[in-house]
Amino acid sequence: MTKMPQKADLMGSAGGEFFIKLKETTNGMLAASIYRKMYKLSLEQCRGPIIDIGVGQGPSSIAFALGVAHSGRSDKVHVIDQFEQVRVGPHKYSMTDLPDGCREANTEVFKNHMKAYGVEGITDVHPGRTDEVHGDFGEDVMADILSIDADGNIDRDFALYFDKVLLGGWIIVDDYADFIDRTGRSNLERFSDMNTSQVRAKWAGMSSLDRRRTLGKHLLIYILANAIEATGAIVKKQVMGSTAFYVKTSSRKFSKIMKIDAAELEEKLLKRLLTELSKQKDV
Repeated sequence: MTKMPQKADLMGSAGGEFFIKLKETTNGMLAASIYRKMYKLSLEQCRGPIIDIGVGQGPSSIAFALGVAHSGRSDKVHVIDQFEQVRVGPHKYSMTDLPDGCREANTEVFKNHMKAYGVEGITDVHPGRTDEVHGDFGEDVMADILSIDADGNIDRDFALYFDKVLLGGWIIVDDYADFIDRTGRSNLERFSDMNTSQVRAKWAGMSSLDRRRTLGKHLLIYILANAIEATGAIVKKQVMGSTAFYVKTSSRKFSKIMKIDAAELEEKLLKRLLTELSKQKDV
């Protein structure tokens, strides 16, 4: 077992350098300052376990786990990730590299990083989709931090895990931004030579999942998160880059708070698609 970094090393002037190293050694996709924020939340404001969804090679899980250890709590960081990717992404291996055994290999990479930072005993790893592993959590597990950095369908993950967050607990959502990301820009090209009627006809023939994906996950998350916040279930406290930090403000069941209207969501996305295409033609 590798010696765990000390609290003084992370809170002092050298703390910034530590989180830069953490990002580099675990292929972190967020700014080092965000991992430091996660550590401080876990250390100073957390009252229980943590659920970390979409962890890649583990920088967020390590930050949370170090906060647990340095706070003196005995809680676990419950880690959820498919540990698979089609081509490129946060994991070391893809399905192209390892069509058989990709999940196992990436899970091993994650666990080795936990050992390297001395926190393997604090993390509880659940390889699989969020809906696949939801039943792995006991009814008595109530988290004080829920972090979501997955495929963009945060309404699905809120439906599964919002009720497992303590009132006043933190909910962290990554990729929250009102812009069309690189994937979305690429998808726009499929419509660039069409008129409005043709765009609407093509849109009508797409699956609901493809409509959600068309403009990229940043905009999808932005729309969904704002809709959830509008119910009063959460309140945004800070946005760092494209990572939003919320506090849970409702004790009601999520199923009672809201149901995402698919038609309304898709209409918002279609309007944005038409607006973006119009901008391109005006250039």
